[in-house]
Amino acid sequence: FWIPVLLAILLIVHLSFGLRMHHLIHTDEVWTMNIISDTTTGLLHSILTQDNHPPLYYLLLRQWTAITAAGIPMMRVLSFIFGGITLAFLAIFYRNYKPRELTFILGLIATNPLFIYYSATVRPYALVVLLATVLTVCALRLRQIDAKAANSMTESHLYWKATYYISGFLLGLTHYFGTLYVWLIVI
Repeated sequence: FWIPVLLAILLIVHLSFGLRMHHLIHTDEVWTMNIISDTTTGLLHSILTQDNHPPLYYLLLRQWTAITAAGIPMMRVLSFIFGGITLAFLAIFYRNYKPRELTFILGLIATNPLFIYYSATVRPYALVVLLATVLTVCALRLRQIDAKAANSMTESHLYWKATYYISGFLLGLTHYFGTLYVWLIVI
């Protein structure tokens, strides 16, 4: 129990490096900040006509800015939270595996420079990684369950199946690459 928890905490602290390092405000971040300050109808219209990403991230970010301050540094924290949840999800899922497998999976994700960067920017990429991770783990888990118990629907099977479909649906609403990934994993 303590190995996954300790490892996840250390890697989340490492992930926070992206928030702590100085980097300039990107034009996409300014565009996103301006877009979410519009009305819901205006936000959806702008996203659908000016940006090619589905609206889930922007709607979540809008709610986040209603709770917190609307500045870009505070908006970046939402991406960091998505990155932290990704690591926590993997730590929880892999807690029953061998410690070296857990360390490899978490280390592979958490030390990726792009994962650190996107966990500190105001764009939907950290949410895409979170939802794609959940979708992939659910798909793999369902394959394991189906291989062991053909045609038997247990409570665990229903849980993984529901999580699979919900994460796939949300991923499709987050990013066009997410939509593509959902189609690929379903096929």
